[in-house]
Amino acid sequence: MPTFGEAMMEVMEYEAKQKYLAIGKDEGKKEGRIEGLIEGRIEGREEEKVNGILKMAEVLRSLNLSQTEIIEKIQKSYSMSYDEIHMIIS
Repeated sequence: MPTFGEAMMEVMEYEAKQKYLAIGKDEGKKEGRIEGLIEGRIEGREEEKVNGILKMAEVLRSLNLSQTEIIEKIQKSYSMSYDEIHMIIS
């Protein structure tokens, strides 16, 4: 059977572990929020990029350009492959 002093040490160790576990959880939540903000911004930028490509394609179509010409002109404005642009505007 542990002595009173040993029991108190175990309680203090347990409380310390719980404290640092809570701190770790809080830090993890903060990091998760930061990662979420970053991912949200990236997704927002990608969405803006796609919308820009679609608008540009619409304008170029109104000029009666071929699909290939449209894609080539979009490629000059956006650093994307032919296939990526084709997939977006098709």
